[in-house]
Amino acid sequence: MNVKEYKFEFFNQKYTQKLVIKLLLVFIVLFITSILSKNKDFIVVGGLLSVIIPISIYLFNRKKIKKVGSAKIFENYTEFNLDNVETIINYRDIESYLIQHFEGTVFHLKLKDGRKFNISSNNRYCETFQFTVFAQDFEKVLQVYKTENQTDLIRSNTFFDSKFIFPFLIIVTVGFIFMIPYLIYFEKKLPIIPLLISIGPFIALWIGYSSNKKKK
Repeated sequence: MNVKEYKFEFFNQKYTQKLVIKLLLVFIVLFITSILSKNKDFIVVGGLLSVIIPISIYLFNRKKIKKVGSAKIFENYTEFNLDNVETIINYRDIESYLIQHFEGTVFHLKLKDGRKFNISSNNRYCETFQFTVFAQDFEKVLQVYKTENQTDLIRSNTFFDSKFIFPFLIIVTVGFIFMIPYLIYFEKKLPIIPLLISIGPFIALWIGYSSNKKKK
C-alpha cells in the first residue's frame, strides 16, 4: 500500500487541563476575596479582575496549547510523530479504540498491556480537518486489519452511540418548542442571553449526533 504522511494540529490535553484548573482557582480566589471585603468599590474592582486576569493568562498561554504532529499509516502499524516524539502503535497490540467527531476529533486507543494513547484535535484550539481525515483513514485500515486477521479488536461506543442521547435531544427540543410560545403568550420577558447560551451547545449536540449517524 502507498504510505501517506498526515500532518495535523492537536492540543496538549494535560497542559490544558492544568491550565483550566489554575484559571479556575485564580477566579475563585479573586472573586471570594472581593466579596469578603464588604467594600462596594473593591467588590466591583475585584469582580472585574477575577474575570480579566484569568482571561489574560489564558490568552498569554494559548499558543502552548496547540501542538503539531504527523502520522504514517502502514498495513500492520501506524507511526506517530507528536511534537517531535516518535511512537509506533502495532495493530496487534490494540485492545480497543474510540474515534469520536464532535467539535473536532477525539482519538483514543487502549493497548493490551494497559497503556492508553490519546490525541485530540479541538476546533477551539486547532485546525481540525487534517486530523479528522487521518482518524477516518486510520479506522478504515484498522477494520481491514481486523477482518483479515480475525482479531477481537473492539470499537468502543462514542457519546453519540448512547441509546439515551436521541430521547434526550427530543425531550429538550420539545421543551424549547413549548417554552418560547408559552413565554410569549403569557407576555413574559424572554431571557434572550441565557436562551442563546443554552441553545448554542444544544444545536452543536444535534449536529454531532446527525454527523455520527451519517458516518455510521
